[in-house]
Amino acid sequence: MRTSRWILPIALVVLILSAVAQTNVQLQRRQRAANEFHDGVLLLHVNPTLDVILDGFHQDPYFYYFTGLENTIGAILVIDGKTGESWLFLPSNQPYSKRGLQPDVLPGAETAKRLGIEHVVDWAELESFLASRAAVSANLFYVADTSKRPELPDNLLNSKALEAPAWLQMILQRWPALSATEVSRRVDGLMEVQSVDEIAALRRAAKATVAAYLAGMRAIRPNVSQRAVEVAVIDTCWNEGAHGGAFWPWAMAGENAVFPRPFFSEARYDHLNRAML
Repeated sequence: MRTSRWILPIALVVLILSAVAQTNVQLQRRQRAANEFHDGVLLLHVNPTLDVILDGFHQDPYFYYFTGLENTIGAILVIDGKTGESWLFLPSNQPYSKRGLQPDVLPGAETAKRLGIEHVVDWAELESFLASRAAVSANLFYVADTSKRPELPDNLLNSKALEAPAWLQMILQRWPALSATEVSRRVDGLMEVQSVDEIAALRRAAKATVAAYLAGMRAIRPNVSQRAVEVAVIDTCWNEGAHGGAFWPWAMAGENAVFPRPFFSEARYDHLNRAML
């Protein structure tokens, strides 16, 4: 009885220490980013898309890396290189909150303390923040999503940042004194500094990948559709403990397997599906 009496307190201490350690990891990452972008402001936007056909919500990887927030729908993370401080701008009304789904984070000092982020505020305050940076002609650093295609012709976009996403285009239009620079390679370089936990996760992912690849090979036979092979790969990823695949696999046969044709599948509803001969 004496032993069991201590199990719960010890478990709680372990969970608290684990949460603190994870918070420190995110803090160190943001500090490295602040040092890298000391001459401007790094803006990272969450994935704003809710898609019922996906297997789950997929957070923007850059936002997740610096915050650890996998389920936050509306938010913008700002890392101010000059001050070294971070700002998390959150909408007070999250999707489905009126239907009973509680968001994982809300604006306020309590969330700021828990995440180790200096400022966690309503995103209505983003306006005054950007206005203050426009007063000194600050440079906004952003990461472009190469999988996205242009939403408007070039003559309707800001000439200083044609690749900038729509949300950043509106900011540049509102405050012409601000400039924007795409920095995906520099941010990728920061993410290459991996912790022990990240290396362990990569090894688990590699193990699942090998099993999935072999399952796909075994599924290949005459008259089987490409899609059936791809599903075998994804199914094995789940069975190996992964949360699905990082991207949809390609199982291309015949002329579909000749590059650059596999890339055409991205623009096809049927994903170039065909029976393998």
